[in-house]
Amino acid sequence: MSGNQECGLANAIEAKLAFSVFSKKNFLPRNEFDALLTENNIKEALDKAAPGGFDQSLVEYITKRARKTFATLVWGDNVQRAVDLEVFGFHDDYLPIDIEGTHLTSLNGLSGNSDAWNWFRSWKQREISRFRHEQWIFLPFIFANDSTMEELHRDYCLPFIKYKRESEEGSFSVLYKATIHHAHQKVSTENLVIAIKELRNKEAGADQSELTALNLARQLQHPHIVPFVGGFRQASTSHLLFQWADGGNLRSYWSDEKNWSRDADLIRWTIEQIEGLIAALEKWHNEPSHITSNGRHGDLKPENILRSLRPDRGIFQIADLGLAKVHSLPTHARNKPSSTPGGTLRYRPPEIDVLRDDQRIFSRSYDMWGMGCIILEWIIWLVYGIDGLRTFYQQAFPDEFDAFWSRTAEGRPTNPVAVYWMKHMQNTCLADGEQCYSIALRDLLLFVENRLLVPDSAEQDTTNTYRLPNGGDAIPKLDITPASDLRLGSKTPKRAKSRDSCKILQEILSAKKDIANYMYNPKVHMNGPNGRGPSTRSGLLTPFPKSSSRQEQKSRDPIRLNHQRQWNGGMANTKNPYAIPGTFNVWITHFDNLFAKNVFGILEDDEIARLAPAHKTSFLSDPQFPDAMLKRYKGMRIASFEEIYEKYSQLEFTHLTDRSLGMAGIESRFATLFGKANLLWRRADLTKVMTKIVYPPDRQVLSWSWMAVTGSICFMDIPSGSVDWTPDLVSPFDDSEDTCGTSGALRGDARQFSTQRDDRLFFDRVTDGLSYGQLLCLVLGTQDVWDGRLMTHYGLLVATAEEGSGVYERVGVATFERDHNWMDREHFQCISIV
Repeated sequence: MSGNQECGLANAIEAKLAFSVFSKKNFLPRNEFDALLTENNIKEALDKAAPGGFDQSLVEYITKRARKTFATLVWGDNVQRAVDLEVFGFHDDYLPIDIEGTHLTSLNGLSGNSDAWNWFRSWKQREISRFRHEQWIFLPFIFANDSTMEELHRDYCLPFIKYKRESEEGSFSVLYKATIHHAHQKVSTENLVIAIKELRNKEAGADQSELTALNLARQLQHPHIVPFVGGFRQASTSHLLFQWADGGNLRSYWSDEKNWSRDADLIRWTIEQIEGLIAALEKWHNEPSHITSNGRHGDLKPENILRSLRPDRGIFQIADLGLAKVHSLPTHARNKPSSTPGGTLRYRPPEIDVLRDDQRIFSRSYDMWGMGCIILEWIIWLVYGIDGLRTFYQQAFPDEFDAFWSRTAEGRPTNPVAVYWMKHMQNTCLADGEQCYSIALRDLLLFVENRLLVPDSAEQDTTNTYRLPNGGDAIPKLDITPASDLRLGSKTPKRAKSRDSCKILQEILSAKKDIANYMYNPKVHMNGPNGRGPSTRSGLLTPFPKSSSRQEQKSRDPIRLNHQRQWNGGMANTKNPYAIPGTFNVWITHFDNLFAKNVFGILEDDEIARLAPAHKTSFLSDPQFPDAMLKRYKGMRIASFEEIYEKYSQLEFTHLTDRSLGMAGIESRFATLFGKANLLWRRADLTKVMTKIVYPPDRQVLSWSWMAVTGSICFMDIPSGSVDWTPDLVSPFDDSEDTCGTSGALRGDARQFSTQRDDRLFFDRVTDGLSYGQLLCLVLGTQDVWDGRLMTHYGLLVATAEEGSGVYERVGVATFERDHNWMDREHFQCISIV
């Protein structure tokens, strides 16, 4: 400040200055400015500086149009210059000013040719320089209700009276906690605590992308979305401002034992919060606006769900739309991949791993998988508390890169530990019946299992689909199919959309109020075995020991039986795994994983622990295998056999023709147990084609068998027990000869096949030159779709082995939906597949 201590107004200003810890400079808050720069104070200051040298019109001019300019003169002890303000017409709209070349200019965009600039003509350079420097004290930024990304001069003072870093510096942003002076924002009449997100992504347009998303969120004004305050760009760095959630995030909420209890109020409030969060997503995903866009969050996780305190338990809000994207076109109409800089690995959906970065098109269903993961964690916390949730984390995610889905799973890719916990709860404390701890939580768990943690109908299924164009080769194609099935336990579940999810959660909250103890059953004793999570006494769910090789860690399943690493001696690698062809003392790397995964939900932990050691030696060497396995482990599902085939198909042989030897003698027994599902295999890696193996004439393997080709396989995802298998099919294992004299031929009725939009076709080998007009489909089984109008068909795709011949061979598999009369309408012919 000036040395003029006689100036009462200057002293008053000095007493009311605030300090910006962000800008490292003083500023005069707006409320203090209005209180000090009154007409009387202005007249008094003029009287002291230029007694008798002005009239009342100047006082009125300054009061109405030039208070900031006058305050700068007062602070610089240069009030006498104010006498000519009205004459030259200089006013506050010209502020801030700066020097451009040799001329003064307005940073506010006013013309530099105005006569108002003549006011400075008689000034000394030192006076101008001081005015330019001190004007910023009276120009602190004010965040309006509609503030967006404001471009601020480097000298603008931001009115943050408190400022503290709250996170480590990351790749994309750093988080700060700050307090805005109450006079410089329109959200609250008190000082406003905010979160400042400093963006570190220098990619062109990155901040504008975020800003568009945040403006859409602001328009929604949803109580479960953290309010967006504004943004500014200063010195080439962008900042976004949000209201601060003073209750921490969802992860810290779970960790605080004071928040957990066993009562109906907590369960109801939790489901209300979940419904509110999904309702916010529904608005974000679907609400029309003048932006004509829809969006997705892209990084849902407990850390990005914040709690704002209220008189009761508070409210959870979705935050950090740092990965949020908005699109003006629906997913199926976009041919340019959605760019996503990141997203926490654990909560990413399985479709993230299917395509390369430059091929990915992420829809809003991406968010629904993340919500499914979060809700499952929330349910586990409600049932078992923080100790149970931590145990789940230790079992499901022994490696920092582990996720809620497994790379080794096919069809329903959910992490097997997560599947185990869901089944365990359904069989114990959340079982259907009088001993259910909470019917509402059971309904919520079934919704998560059947409608959220499932492959996405839009991305997951169709990225693995080869759709046939007219007259062209089979090419990978993404199709978007809406999920319209709202019923829990659907035979063909598709990941629910946010709008469908809201309806289901509203039903859970409102439809069962007449059921006693619907939210919470106090008669269920949760301190006993019924209230314990999956046991680790037998070591069933202990994580793998850490490996120094990342590749080795990736190749392993996240769980294991911790009894003996190799039952009766396992194979050490994938080459030459068998000792004597035709026997099964072969075996499979991590076969203990297979056993653990397929008894989940069937056998209790103690029973597994008791049975496994007793039979581990005879399990693979029993001459009655596989019948003995089903007898001894009656709960073992057919997925066990699928995985045996899939594991075996990954083995590498010195001689390709040895591929069929290890399974000799038991394949027919597998087929008996499998049924026709045994034939519905496909190549596991859709980026690679299979090549035909040339066998000796005395040991031919026919095309319907996966042993006829190279490469790993997996089986189509077919709901167990709900498929009607076609009776008019002659098994290749009945030792009869075909009319063409080929033993082992598969015979049945094949129909002409014309592809439709949503058909899922998987070809075994390169299909160049294949005439699609000659493509036939041999239907193996059908299944009613939930609405009763259509049927899902599962079948083999076949074509003539040579042009003009009547000999057919398998070229792939298909699943498709047609009406009930399709098989009756289409012309069929009985063929043999060799």
